Amino acid sequence: MSDGLVLPDLGLIVRMRGVDTGGTLTLMESAGQSPGTGPRRHVHANEDEAFFVIEGTYRWELGAESREVEAGATIWLPRGVPHRFEVGPTGGRMLHLYTPGGIDRYFTAWQAAITSGAADTVVPELAARYGLTYEAK
Repeated sequence: MSDGLVLPDLGLIVRMRGVDTGGTLTLMESAGQSPGTGPRRHVHANEDEAFFVIEGTYRWELGAESREVEAGATIWLPRGVPHRFEVGPTGGRMLHLYTPGGIDRYFTAWQAAITSGAADTVVPELAARYGLTYEAK
C-alpha cells in the first residue's frame, strides 16, 4: 500500500496501478486541476471507465450528451464512447476507475515526456500505443 504516484503536471495521483491489481483495474484521483481545464475529447478503445466526483462540479460531454455534475455524482463510460470533461469554477476532485487496468502506464509515460520536454512529439505515439484517440484541437 502507498500514498500513490503523483503526476503533478497532469493533476493526477495513481492510487492503484494495473500491475498491482493483476491487470484488473487502475484507480486514479484527479486533484489540483485548475478551473476550466480538462482533457480534449477522446475515446478509449481498451478500457471502460467510471468516475466519482468527490468535490466541485464538472461539465461532461458523453457522446452526444452534455451535462453538469457535482459532488456525489458517478459517471459510467463504456469503452468506445467519445468524451471529455471540464473542471468547474471552484476546482474539483474525482476518482477515476479504469478496467482492465494498465492505463496508468500511459499517464506515467506522459508525465515523463512533459518532464523531459518531449510531450509534443511523444504523446501522440503514446496515445496510439494505449488505444486512445483524441479529436483534433
